[in-house]
Amino acid sequence: MKIALLTGTAYRHKYYANEIIANYDVVLHIKEKREQDLTGEVKDPCSEEDKILLKKHSDLRNQMEEKYFLPQGKDFLPVKKTMEVGRRELNSPEVIAAVKEAAPDVVLDYGTCLLKDDLLKVMPKHVINLHAGLSPYYKGAATLYWPIYFMEPQNLGYTMHIIDIQIDHGTILHQNKPEIFSNDNIHDLGCRTIVQAAKDIHKVLEKIQNGTIQYFKQKSKGKIFYGYDFKPYHLRVTNFIMENGLLKEYLEHKERFPEAEIFRQF
Repeated sequence: MKIALLTGTAYRHKYYANEIIANYDVVLHIKEKREQDLTGEVKDPCSEEDKILLKKHSDLRNQMEEKYFLPQGKDFLPVKKTMEVGRRELNSPEVIAAVKEAAPDVVLDYGTCLLKDDLLKVMPKHVINLHAGLSPYYKGAATLYWPIYFMEPQNLGYTMHIIDIQIDHGTILHQNKPEIFSNDNIHDLGCRTIVQAAKDIHKVLEKIQNGTIQYFKQKSKGKIFYGYDFKPYHLRVTNFIMENGLLKEYLEHKERFPEAEIFRQF
């Protein structure tokens, strides 16, 4: 099975990519430049107080990513062919030509911008996105953050789905959730979700290879969160919720937290 990878460049992306590279025939790796520091991604003007909140949140994310994803996610492992692109270059003619030439059997995507129709046309049937959120309930950006904001820790998780031209919309292959502990911080939850996905991808690929994969159509439009929806002042809410025992409440009284339906292969 020949695999093409399309990923971002933060530690979490490197961790997932290296799990694939170490175990499969990766014939092409497209790396789309991403900021490791969250303060470089949030462009909205904010108060000095909120800038401090965002910096603390970003520093904690970096600290947790180092804890969970290093050393495996320190640097990308080598593959036969690599390309580095900017955020507006993923759907370029050069990338389309590279994918066409590599002729992969499966494409795995994690942490890039939206793939457009011209690129999808040269890709195989299984173009699989690792979405860090449970579709269709949490689609788009920061979807391991918003479940905490809305006090729904039971709906943290990831979705592996077939990519189409809409955001986190395609047919679901597999979903899973992280283990939760009462003393977790918000980034423990996000990192542990990706670690779980990196374990599960092997069984998903095995089922694709042996022809036993099942397909689950998304049953509703759900909710799309855009990057601009997140404001640094939202951190005041999630900090308060976490400091006042949301996870402890959830773990002790799960009956109060109705779970959304998810789809699993195994």
